[in-house]
Amino acid sequence: MFAAIDKVDGELVTAVADSGKSFAIPRAVLPDACEGDVISIEIDRAETERRLKNSQNKLKSLFGGNK
Repeated sequence: MFAAIDKVDGELVTAVADSGKSFAIPRAVLPDACEGDVISIEIDRAETERRLKNSQNKLKSLFGGNK
């Protein structure tokens, strides 16, 4: 999904998605954002799976292999 930065105001960045819906993002997430910039948002299933396995491995190391 693509969205264009509509407004940068204080601690919030307002973006408008291609669907026309707007949403706010904390400025800290996009510190260099300027009005008119286009951002891309995607779901990364491979990274999700990698992080899930990493978390499961950490839990196993903390609480034993039975969990």
